[in-house]
Amino acid sequence: GTALAHKGVWFNNWIDVMSYLLTFAAFKLAWIFSVCQNDIHDEKIDSVSNTNRPLVSSVLSKEDLNFVSKFSILFAFLCAYAASAYSVFFVTMFTLVYFVYSDPPFRLKRIVMVNSFLVSLACLAVIMCGFFIVSTDKSILAFPTGLIIAITIFFTAVTNIRDIKDVEGDKAARVRTLPVILGLEKAKTIIALVICFFILYSPIYFDISILTFPSIMAALLLWYFTTANDYKEIKGFAVYMLYLILIIAVMIFK
Repeated sequence: GTALAHKGVWFNNWIDVMSYLLTFAAFKLAWIFSVCQNDIHDEKIDSVSNTNRPLVSSVLSKEDLNFVSKFSILFAFLCAYAASAYSVFFVTMFTLVYFVYSDPPFRLKRIVMVNSFLVSLACLAVIMCGFFIVSTDKSILAFPTGLIIAITIFFTAVTNIRDIKDVEGDKAARVRTLPVILGLEKAKTIIALVICFFILYSPIYFDISILTFPSIMAALLLWYFTTANDYKEIKGFAVYMLYLILIIAVMIFK
């Protein structure tokens, strides 16, 4: 009986691990689908601002990207279906958000702040999916409302940083972003101020004093990298991601 119980626990753990891996694969494939679609419809922007993109640099053709898109979205939903109903729901949410963000006839990335809000919804879908996969309480009310609001506001505010490097291409394609509307330098200052505010407010919001010093360091680095004359997206993105990982780790183990 004990041996059978151990086998049952091992089997259940193995199912859980497979569910996590399949969900990760589903989101990864959905992300590839979204990137391919974005590259197809952003060809004019990328020809000015991102000349190393596969389509613009002729590494891949539109037919190649369309094939990869169809392949990715098919297997994204197959993986999600094999994982759980929650995975199907949130992968669908993630995909639809990025579809209306990038693809005609919607292409809502052209509307300032709406574009950032959509990115925040995609991030929220990933975070909520991870929560419900590991949580024993599957009620929608189990996910803290305050955290939904915080995630949405935070990502809506900080994801404007992605528009800095695309300012010339966005101008050419008449995509209204903060750098296009306000001018590059003014937009960089405002975006840096908003990011630093949310970074510094994080320890207060989450009531985790141990995050105070890392928040100050992250805010200083993000201010420097965002307002730098030789702006490089990868530097700010690295600090941003490391800080998010730190917040998640502290919240899990506190």
